[in-house]
Amino acid sequence: MIIRRLLPWQRPSQGIFTALKPPISPSPCRRRCLHQMPNLTHQRLYENEGVPGLFTKESFDLAWTQYQGYTVARLNMLTEGTPSYTSGVKDLLLAAARQPEHASLFNYASMAHNNNFFFSGLSPTKTNIPDGLSKQLKLSSFTSIDTLRDEMLLTTNSMFGPGFVWLVKLDTPSAVNPEYRILTTYIAGTPFPDAHYRAQPQDAATMPRTNLPVTDPPGGARAMAIANASKSSSAAGTSPNTSTGSKDGGKGNVTANLSSGLTPADYHRQTTYQNDHPGAMGDTSHGAQKRPRFEPILCVNTWQHVWMWDYGIAGKWDYLQAWWERIDWAVVANRSDTSRSRKISARRF
Repeated sequence: MIIRRLLPWQRPSQGIFTALKPPISPSPCRRRCLHQMPNLTHQRLYENEGVPGLFTKESFDLAWTQYQGYTVARLNMLTEGTPSYTSGVKDLLLAAARQPEHASLFNYASMAHNNNFFFSGLSPTKTNIPDGLSKQLKLSSFTSIDTLRDEMLLTTNSMFGPGFVWLVKLDTPSAVNPEYRILTTYIAGTPFPDAHYRAQPQDAATMPRTNLPVTDPPGGARAMAIANASKSSSAAGTSPNTSTGSKDGGKGNVTANLSSGLTPADYHRQTTYQNDHPGAMGDTSHGAQKRPRFEPILCVNTWQHVWMWDYGIAGKWDYLQAWWERIDWAVVANRSDTSRSRKISARRF
């Protein structure tokens, strides 16, 4: 009989969520970690009993204690000894959002923020929506609170894959009748516009090309490609296919075919223009004044590890209905005060 030794990743797992337990950090970090686990308002109750009517004790331990502890530990490990070590979580995710080399830092910072935002908005009992917030929600984009509930729950239930669904308050001039919108972010995506710099109203790969610069500069990529094709065809005794452009006296000025893709030069000109001019999100565009155009006031977590423990594979809708009954509307109302929410979001969590 052949006995095969199992490699570590081939051995039976001790549990499907074992890998989510917080890793052991280096001893110096354990003694002086800057980013700490935030304390929830009803922390002790949740640890002992779970969130009544929403999460069991075991589910809360997995989704909050273990997962939040893991993200915080990773944040400290990634930032320890760097200038970013003293930065708040929101500052970290905004700074790392557009830097591919810091993708891991962004993911952990954004998840630490989003997960805390979700759990901080929960209540152990059913709460009522304050009259002021209820009136604003009805007058803006939702005819009733039931409409808001249906739209938010249906949007979340239709969302395929992990992420968050947000209720955001637009930064409009009118403080009497502010506008609210539902926003979805996938995986560790953030709702803050400053993390995106700009938003295009169209996909540049499919938009009409008639208004784009189509002349390749001397020595450009398209000119060199046609020049090389000309050499090859001349050697073969054939004429080059110049349907993609026309050479200008051999100087390399080529008029692009509108049906072809962007050359590096075209892409550079296009993105330079877009990055320097406000897009669909206006003054959140790169190069323009950076200030949030909206503030998140409520979110629901759709990551499977949050709800699958208690509700099963097909229980997402039951989870969402239970979540709506455990929203702390006093917290949501406080967040809807733009000046207050900006102060809160500036903290580490």
